[in-house]
Amino acid sequence: MKVGYREFYKYFSISVFMGCGYLMLNFWEEAKGQISSYNMQDKAFMIFWFMIYTFGVAYGIINALTSIYIYEWGMQISFLKYKKKIEWEEFSVIRRYHNHFFFNMSKQKDPGPYWAMFHPFTSFVIFDNSRNRSVHIIPLSADEFCDLLTSYGVKYTESK
Repeated sequence: MKVGYREFYKYFSISVFMGCGYLMLNFWEEAKGQISSYNMQDKAFMIFWFMIYTFGVAYGIINALTSIYIYEWGMQISFLKYKKKIEWEEFSVIRRYHNHFFFNMSKQKDPGPYWAMFHPFTSFVIFDNSRNRSVHIIPLSADEFCDLLTSYGVKYTESK
């Protein structure tokens, strides 16, 4: 399954932010002993700078890990619950409009249908009409979507 980010970029960014986190901890250990000699304005500035740096490093780590877990594992976990509920043999594309695909998917033992809309450059959205219109958004590209369908053995036809 293809992922939107390059493998090198993902692991490089994780290692860079881990290094930044290590430097941040070393800086904080050294600064804790010296902070008592600063005046109040310098203390406030140093704590404010440290908070901004901490939030930046945390955002970078979360963004890098999200690109791995959400796009690779989260997508598979999200579809595991639908694999048991949907008769994949009855999966069929009912309409295509520009870059949007509209699907009709039926559950095995429930008359309530699943309706789905897919835009290859944004996301795959599943609208569950049987349970309070819950929506699940999974970012996918067109290649990832086709790989995901074929990995589950889905036979689908496209009507233009």
